[in-house]
Amino acid sequence: DLPPGLSQIVSRCLSKEPGSRYGSYAALRDALLPLSSAVAEPATQAQRTAAGWIDYLAAFLPTYAALMVLVGPESLFIRPLYDFSFDAWRYHLLLLASGVGYFTVVEGVWGAGLGKWVMNLRVVGRNGRSPGVVRALVRMLIPIGVIEGIRVPLSVALAPAEAWGVLDVTLFIGLSIACPWVAALLWLTARRSNGFAALWDLSSGTRVVVRPRGSRRPAAPVAPEPAEAVGPSRRIGPFRVESDVVPGRWLSGEDQVLKRRVWLRKRSGQALTAARRSVARPGRSRWLQEILADGEAWDVYEAGRGTPLSVQTAAGSLRWSVLRFWLHDVASELRAAERDGTLAPAYGFDNVWITDDGRAVLLDEPWPIEGPRPGAVSVGSVGGKQRFLSQLADRVDPLSVPLHARPVLENLRSASFEKITFVAGTLRGLLNKPSDVSRGLRAASLFVIPGYATVATFLGIASSTPSASDPVVWAGRVGIAVFVMMHFIALSDIVLAFWQKSTGLSTFGLEAVTGSGCASRVRLLLRAGVMWLPVLAPSGGLVAIAILKGTWIDTIAAAQLGWVLLAASLVYSISALLHPNRGVHDRLAGVWVGRR
Repeated sequence: DLPPGLSQIVSRCLSKEPGSRYGSYAALRDALLPLSSAVAEPATQAQRTAAGWIDYLAAFLPTYAALMVLVGPESLFIRPLYDFSFDAWRYHLLLLASGVGYFTVVEGVWGAGLGKWVMNLRVVGRNGRSPGVVRALVRMLIPIGVIEGIRVPLSVALAPAEAWGVLDVTLFIGLSIACPWVAALLWLTARRSNGFAALWDLSSGTRVVVRPRGSRRPAAPVAPEPAEAVGPSRRIGPFRVESDVVPGRWLSGEDQVLKRRVWLRKRSGQALTAARRSVARPGRSRWLQEILADGEAWDVYEAGRGTPLSVQTAAGSLRWSVLRFWLHDVASELRAAERDGTLAPAYGFDNVWITDDGRAVLLDEPWPIEGPRPGAVSVGSVGGKQRFLSQLADRVDPLSVPLHARPVLENLRSASFEKITFVAGTLRGLLNKPSDVSRGLRAASLFVIPGYATVATFLGIASSTPSASDPVVWAGRVGIAVFVMMHFIALSDIVLAFWQKSTGLSTFGLEAVTGSGCASRVRLLLRAGVMWLPVLAPSGGLVAIAILKGTWIDTIAAAQLGWVLLAASLVYSISALLHPNRGVHDRLAGVWVGRR
């Protein structure tokens, strides 16, 4: 009675060959998350648009490229407008079938194609599993049917009776570009209450959701503990003392029988409460036993390998992708300690210990450090707990904080949460949200849209240029096409900068940011200007020369300039791939690239 996906996971766990099982609990958790009973987060329209771009290219571009080269645009697009026989329509139907088939198989069987996989999305049915090929076919036929149902009749009605002129070709291309936007009308049904479902989602009983994925907790480097070595070997009870954390009061030792590290703290007041002795949570050092030696009482705690948080921040600010886990660990421990009465009156920055597996542990006493330290914060109230967490959050690199996390940190600073439970729950919700800008995502933002325009332009050139033409002719035509295409993208990017957007970044859920939030309109215009100055300045010179001479722009010069512009754009692109958060043009404009 198990779902097929869960049955496969269980079978893999029971595999006789160790190499066939999951390599880690994190990998097993990732496999189980899609089967969780938790309600999946609906994908937003922006996320689906970005995924749709990639999936559209993966579905149609290979077949389109092959048909344009093999049969040409006339057989693929022009002849079907005059002849409604199967022979005339076979190539066009093959193009549509390849795209529909792609979406039907990848979304019906696996729940995601290339685009949704890159954007971490998934198509699911009402039961939360892959929808199956029938539902996937229905959800794809609806938008394709609407688009083609409008484009084909209009194209037939506007097709010229005789030879095609420049205006006819332009009109045909304009229809091909404009008609897909008609599908946007099918988005009118999208509401937060129905999971942002478009008409094809509602008709097929499917939804697009964010694919659950467990974030990897980064391991923390272990530095030598700032402790003083003791003299000759010394024992307290069964434990061998290795060094003094606080001389004579807090010792670091080893349980040689169980091979574990321990801390021994001399008791200076009353014995620990039963509640504190019973604490066995990962966010608190675990009490092991009491030892009486030479008339002194010692409490023994388990000591995980690690370093104090002050050592982790000694080299500079921490990235949000790391600190968010520690904030959640501390918030969860504050909530649990409040419930069982083991909360200390106050905590400071040096009460946080980072284990070598990247987990934050709350210490009962601050770790001793030299020099000034931030004062302890009373945590008896909800506001006090938030001020303590804010003290930790102040060590984050503000430029690494994605936009979705910034309001949470602002609420911590102003102590706006009503309960510590709300704080822990909110921080927990941020753990599985993307935080870093990967090279793959930055590459998609750089190359998907220009790549599509380049390929489509090149195919148009290939279909109109005789294959026997001189290579110089081919190079010239391609250069001119690149020249025109890059100016189109440049102008689009500059116009979008007025709305504080960027073509590639906005499509793929990225934003240009500064330490205080989204980059201003001025900075985005500066960024667009810096990025496209190598394109617009030389072409402006060509235009000025043409005006002075009273002639058209020299085509040979434009072709040569097109190749130069392509090389210049590659320099910007390579710098952005090497440093996804800040390419050369970002640096010159004083902005960083971050997650929305």
